[in-house]
Amino acid sequence: MPLVQDIFVQGKTVPEATRILSKAYSSYLAKPRISIGVAKFRPLRVTVMGQVDHPGTFAFEESPTISEAIANAGGLTKRARRNEIKIVEPDGSSRNCDLDQLLSGKEERLQEGTVIEVKEIWGPDLDQTILLISTMIGAAVVLIRR
Repeated sequence: MPLVQDIFVQGKTVPEATRILSKAYSSYLAKPRISIGVAKFRPLRVTVMGQVDHPGTFAFEESPTISEAIANAGGLTKRARRNEIKIVEPDGSSRNCDLDQLLSGKEERLQEGTVIEVKEIWGPDLDQTILLISTMIGAAVVLIRR
């Protein structure tokens, strides 16, 4: 017969669950020694959208960093705005970050349900601009020769 009733620790960290169980057993044992091991962690999901090669929701065994999540999404496209990456936390709060600054320092780990939005550089695509200019120059040369 168990000393305590069912105790639910879902969503708690190992230290939090240990404290909860120690408190429950302290009524029956002078100094309860609680040992908790996690058999398997639930995959943590992070969504990466916007200017990445393969946007989507990705599952991670461990909490990823922003750069790890972006790399998992195939990396940034050439139209990505590296200095304005929006991070939306599960509680709805958001912030912008600069990927280059993150890579030069210590990156924080992301939470379950975090959304990363990589914004697009506004303005014409460089390749399209070069093509347009070369077409215009070609047309001007043809007009001048006539």
